[in-house]
Amino acid sequence: MRVTEDITHSFFRGTGSLHPWEGVTDPIDPEEGRKQGKYTWAKSPRYDVPGKGYVPLEVGPLARQVMANRPGAEAHQDYDPFVADMIAKAGVNVMTRVLARMHEEAKYFTYAKKWLSEIDLHDDFYTKPAEPRSGKGFGSTEAARGALSDWIVIEDGRSPTTR
Repeated sequence: MRVTEDITHSFFRGTGSLHPWEGVTDPIDPEEGRKQGKYTWAKSPRYDVPGKGYVPLEVGPLARQVMANRPGAEAHQDYDPFVADMIAKAGVNVMTRVLARMHEEAKYFTYAKKWLSEIDLHDDFYTKPAEPRSGKGFGSTEAARGALSDWIVIEDGRSPTTR
């Protein structure tokens, strides 16, 4: 899935969307930004949905459970009937989002205990990575509000957008 970052409403110079590797983070004074209708430091991801173009999508525990409950979902998607029942009875709202977060935290606590018990403290635990002078990279993880990704471009040992 292709993604862009929209800066129209964030305290950065410009408007519109670019792929994260092509974007420029050029901050402006928040007071100036407010005069332009901007209200946040966050860039807003947009996902390429066939037939709809680049649109914002919900992410996080509730969205994961909606996807895990669909026909043809993969086993690794961790379907949970509790969340599906909440959505069926109460709909998608703030309460179901918060309950899905709380329920997922408890479930993953159990997984984390299992994973920690599998660590062999006598094994190697760190391998220093190569440090190329140029390249592109990204990392994704989950935050309480949903997916979080960081993108970077390095040219000649530094980010080309660094001023």
